Amino acid sequence: MVDSKIVLDEGRDYLLYFGPIDRNGYNKLSDLLESKSTDFKKCQFTLITNGGSPDSAYRIARALGHYYTEGVTVSVPDYCKSAGTLIVIGASDLIIGDRGELGPLDVQLQNKDEIFEMSSGLDIIQSLTVIQEQAKGAFKDYLLEMRLGAGCGTKLSTQIAAKMAIKLVSPITAQIDPNRLGEHQRALTIAVSYGERLNKKFSNTNIKNINKLLAGYPSHSFVIDRKEANELFDRVSAPDENQIKIDKLSTTLCYSLPEEMRVIDLRHFIEGHKNEANDKTNKDESKPNRSKKRASKTANNTDDRESTGG
Repeated sequence: MVDSKIVLDEGRDYLLYFGPIDRNGYNKLSDLLESKSTDFKKCQFTLITNGGSPDSAYRIARALGHYYTEGVTVSVPDYCKSAGTLIVIGASDLIIGDRGELGPLDVQLQNKDEIFEMSSGLDIIQSLTVIQEQAKGAFKDYLLEMRLGAGCGTKLSTQIAAKMAIKLVSPITAQIDPNRLGEHQRALTIAVSYGERLNKKFSNTNIKNINKLLAGYPSHSFVIDRKEANELFDRVSAPDENQIKIDKLSTTLCYSLPEEMRVIDLRHFIEGHKNEANDKTNKDESKPNRSKKRASKTANNTDDRESTGG
C-alpha cells in the first residue's frame, strides 16, 4: 500500500482527515495533536470531506493553527466541500490535485420536515431573490400595460400594478417561515465571521473572496477546481510527483478504512510501513547466509567424521 519512494519533509507532520466535519472528528484530531511525539511547527493536512458543522470546522482549523504556527498546508486530492472549505480558509497554502475540488462555503442546516436530511443555508435567501425579481418584473409589465395599453393615469396605473404584483407573489411568500429565514441568515453570518477570523492567521485570501465563496455560486455542489481556486486564494499549487504518491495513499486509506479512523498520522503510518518492509528485506537477505552457514557446518562435520572414522 505504501510506495517506498515517498519522501517526507523533515520538520513537518503529515496528517489525514476524511469523513464528516463534526465534534467527534475534532475530538479525534485534538487527541492526536495532544499526544504527538514531534514538536514540528509545520504540517501537511490532507482533507477529504463532504462538509459538516461550521463550528467543528472552525475548531479544527484553529487547532491546526495553534500547533503549527509556521504553516498549515492543506492538500485536497479529492472532494472537500462546505465546512471543509472553511478549514481551507485557515490554511497557509493549498495543494489541489487534478481530481481535487472545493465547494462553496454553504452552511448545511437540518431540514425540519425530513429526517436525516440537510438543506442549504442559501435556499431561502436565493428563493427570496427569485421572488423579488419576479415581483419587479410583474410590476413593470402591469404598469406599462395599464399606463400605455389601458390609458390610465400614472398614479392609478402604479396602484393597480402594485396590487397585481403583490397578488402574484403573496401565495409564495406566505410559505416562508420568518423564524426559519432568520435561522438561515444567522448561519450564513456565522460562516462569514468564522472565515474572517481564520484568514487572519495566514492571510491566504480576503473578505471579498470569502463572501464570494458564501454567495457567489449557484449550488452547494458547485465544483471549485484548482483553476477557480487560484482566483480565490493567493497560494495554490498542483501536487508534484512525490505529493501525488501521498495523495494516492490518502485516497486509498479514505475508501478502505472505517470512518471511526478518520484522523491518521500519515508520517507515523508511512514510516511504520517502510520499517516493516526494511525488516522483511533484511530477514530475506539473511536467509541465504544462514543456509550457507548450515551447509558449511554440515561439510565440516562430514570432514571430521571422515578424518576420525578410518
